[in-house]
Amino acid sequence: MCARNASQLWYRGWYRRYMAMNLRLTDEDTEALRIYATVHSTSMQQAAIDGIRQMLHGERRARLIRHILDEDRELLHRLAQ
Repeated sequence: MCARNASQLWYRGWYRRYMAMNLRLTDEDTEALRIYATVHSTSMQQAAIDGIRQMLHGERRARLIRHILDEDRELLHRLAQ
């Protein structure tokens, strides 16, 4: 790897780690986020972060439930009888 490529990789890693992310929303989504944030007495940024975290938590929970249902299908069937 040449020195230029190494410095570009370092910069990209630094940039992604320490720089803010732009979130582009439609006008309708922006207004909905603004209303949600106002109703919940929080900032639009915190409302967006909370929404993302809730979505990720829900997906993790759904994966866990699917795993339990797949792995313990026979046991659950016996318990239901």
